[in-house]
Amino acid sequence: MPLSLHILTGRKGTGVDFFKDNLALQVSTLHHEVERTLAVFVLGGVLERFPKLTLVSAENDVAWMPYFMWRLDFAHGRLGAISSVKLSLKPSEYIKRQVYASFINEPIFLDGLQRYAANNAMWSSDYPHTAAIWPKSQQFVDETFRDIAERDRRNIVHDTAARVYRISD
Repeated sequence: MPLSLHILTGRKGTGVDFFKDNLALQVSTLHHEVERTLAVFVLGGVLERFPKLTLVSAENDVAWMPYFMWRLDFAHGRLGAISSVKLSLKPSEYIKRQVYASFINEPIFLDGLQRYAANNAMWSSDYPHTAAIWPKSQQFVDETFRDIAERDRRNIVHDTAARVYRISD
């Protein structure tokens, strides 16, 4: 069973109450808390020690993931030698191996698809929340994924989630 890091994962005090007067600020920065949490799992050596541990970043979108992976590799490449935690892989390789992320309405993520991999991203409808595409979910899927390989489309909208959550047809 994967460990899911839902929106607002992170430090106490940065949730809805913190942003009650400006929810747009909260929504536009949701992924920052999960980035810090994932960095701890990767650079802290947790994914090194537990290679079968699976993490899911739920409802935090995915377009930021390629940059985050690059940033982890860059920081580790520059500063990893002085860390007490030694990693046998590049940080981005742990992300590709053990971290999955869901998104709702984020077609821009396709720009970084090859960097993060279609095997790690999962589309979700998030019904009935405000970000939900419903009742036009099928239309969104058809239009958003029309120009990608059928294999990638199927992974994003079905197969990856089925594999991660061990759901059989």
